[in-house]
Amino acid sequence: MKKHIYLMRHGQTVFNLQHRIQGWTDSPLTGLGRYQAREAGEFMLTYPLKFDHFYSSPLSRASDTLELVFPGEDYIKLDGLKEGNFGLLDGQSDGLDPEKRSEWISKLKDPLREKVATRISKTLIELMEREDHYEVLCATHGAASLYFTNDIAKQGKFDSFQDIHNLDILMFSYDSEDKSFTFIEQIHTIQ
Repeated sequence: MKKHIYLMRHGQTVFNLQHRIQGWTDSPLTGLGRYQAREAGEFMLTYPLKFDHFYSSPLSRASDTLELVFPGEDYIKLDGLKEGNFGLLDGQSDGLDPEKRSEWISKLKDPLREKVATRISKTLIELMEREDHYEVLCATHGAASLYFTNDIAKQGKFDSFQDIHNLDILMFSYDSEDKSFTFIEQIHTIQ
């Protein structure tokens, strides 16, 4: 039987609105973010799929989103689904002095991307190797999902992409023989 995993990005947060880098800083959902999550929940009621397990990053923006999209569903928080830790950039403005930001990012960028992609992949493989896990939804973060997805793209399985909107869901199939993922589609749950 085929197995699929779905990565859902959280709703809009205060830091999204303020154009700040979030990382491990736990910025709460805005009123719009909560509304987006409820709208995504309405969309998912019509989506022809039922999930058998739910997981979330322990950061509240992800778990609050999951609770609003899928009210009443039991889920488990996993550290492996957390966003990347951007260190000194956490909480900083996206409009930070470009030279200083470039210097900080150059120190973090490649090792951080690789580290986050590896962590997410390891976590998702552990989930998909469980016998009763066939259609699994994970509430997580934009950069973490992007790093994981673009790591798969490097394997030549599809073209990478650059944008994951709030409440987008990325669908992947899982091959248990070689413990690999294949990107299937990006689902826009809100318009």
